[in-house]
Amino acid sequence: MNVVDYVTVYYEVLRGQTVPGEVDGKFIVLANDAERFAVLAPSAMCVFHAQIVARFLSLNGVHGSLNTKGDRFAFHDSSWSIEGGGHWERDDDGLLRIFGESEVYGGIELEVLAGELDADHALGAERVRLG
Repeated sequence: MNVVDYVTVYYEVLRGQTVPGEVDGKFIVLANDAERFAVLAPSAMCVFHAQIVARFLSLNGVHGSLNTKGDRFAFHDSSWSIEGGGHWERDDDGLLRIFGESEVYGGIELEVLAGELDADHALGAERVRLG
């Protein structure tokens, strides 16, 4: 599992700020023929999971378009798939909680994802928990 951190990009690169200790957002899990990616983005950067999908895929050379509402990203590359998404929160103590599911893309096995994110120390978390 490859973890893509848009939190640091958003706060430090785009906004020129330090990443807050407490931060929340959305995640999406995508896969291509060779790899899986968990992409985490802060709420301030994305209203819909589709915005994460659009940014990640376009940066990986897969083009498509968001619908008028902005909650779906249509792309035509059969080598990529969206496994699902959800929500996350990280607190000042280094606890990353993952929960819920994407209304458009559905959920994912959170227990498995929690183990993968924990092993990677995603978003600098010391531990990852459900709920």
